[in-house]
Amino acid sequence: MSGNIDQDELNFHKLLNALAGLCQYELDDTIISIYDLTLQKSRAYSYAKLCEAIEKIIVERNSRDPFPSVKQIAEIASGGRLKQKEVAVDVANTIVAYIGSKGYTWPQVSDTFQCDLRKALGEIGHYVVLKYGGWVKLCQDANKSDLTTFKAQLRDSALSVQAHIEKNGYLLLPRQEKIGVSDKIKGLVKNSLKSLKSMR
Repeated sequence: MSGNIDQDELNFHKLLNALAGLCQYELDDTIISIYDLTLQKSRAYSYAKLCEAIEKIIVERNSRDPFPSVKQIAEIASGGRLKQKEVAVDVANTIVAYIGSKGYTWPQVSDTFQCDLRKALGEIGHYVVLKYGGWVKLCQDANKSDLTTFKAQLRDSALSVQAHIEKNGYLLLPRQEKIGVSDKIKGLVKNSLKSLKSMR
């Protein structure tokens, strides 16, 4: 980027690039300028404050968290958090957008579908899909439903997920996936016991 730039602004750009690398997000000068201008438009956030926000995101993020929006950075910079309803609406909109762009065949054309899904939708969005019954069922129902009603269902599901996290501090996988993992573990245990018996 060109022009005069102070140290705090330079640090902000460096931290933004570092976060993009962690999120495996392609960040160019144009996107940096958009984030820069939008966050600085009201002069409500100093570069020092924005640096603190990015550092907080880097420290507290999960490995699969997507690159944060301008709004998310602004909320953290102001010392607040996105309201649960806003997060839920964002999750619903993101899921619907990916239904439109990827379609029900996404699991068939991607060997890393679950990882891709989690990366695209975040932990809450990914859990909402699993809770619903999976990506294919979600896409099928989306085609049969009124869009406004369907988004409202996804939003409510995301709200319930957030409420569960707030109350319990963790998420349980939907029953069918949990059973699948458990069966694999049982299989490994049985095989290990057989091996031990054969050695005696």
